[in-house]
Amino acid sequence: MTSRQFSRDPPVEDFLPLSIVSIFCCFPFGIIALVFSIKTRDANNYGDRVRAEKNSNMALAMGVTSIILGLLFIFFTSSFNFIR
Repeated sequence: MTSRQFSRDPPVEDFLPLSIVSIFCCFPFGIIALVFSIKTRDANNYGDRVRAEKNSNMALAMGVTSIILGLLFIFFTSSFNFIR
């Protein structure tokens, strides 16, 4: 059994709420963001700050990408219907 080393640093942000919201905007990127959010939480639990930061950055990037793509899709489909 291995012992965990706990640091006094605050845990890395996992962006879980953003990931959950992003699932409704663009499903594939939202799922990827959710997976990286969960990986960030796991890395925080194991005290692996480097991996947690990498996963956190990826979760944020995928979450924001998902929301932007979802909003662009809504904008273009609504403007297309308005023109027709």
